Amino acid sequence: MSTAKVFESIQVGTKTLSHRIVLAPLTRYKSTKKEHVPIVPLMKEYYSQRATRPGTLLITEATFVAEKAGGYDNIPGIWSKDQISHWKEVSGAINAISFSTNSALDYRQRAQKRLVHLPANVGCRESRNT
Repeated sequence: MSTAKVFESIQVGTKTLSHRIVLAPLTRYKSTKKEHVPIVPLMKEYYSQRATRPGTLLITEATFVAEKAGGYDNIPGIWSKDQISHWKEVSGAINAISFSTNSALDYRQRAQKRLVHLPANVGCRESRNT
């Protein structure tokens, strides 16, 4: 019986994945509120659980590249020494199990936290069953 292609290894750049399933980037809100420093115990546990098979590629959550690039609380950053040292600890735990961790870099020039209320007739068409 042949193995499904999704479970076959594949070469990605200089690395060989043991299968073709990749953890997509997620936003988990597991960092300090304003400093955007990853909360290491939570992130280590979460990503280590998903890196249980060697040769797995994980793309971590959206990570702000600069203080001005943000817009939301509790999203990790990667511009300060403190953030970088915490990310190194998280990625070290993952790399001890798997081979590769990549971060999804995130830059938001402006983020709104409020709802925008439009008049009822803007952008809507009335539909009737006749």
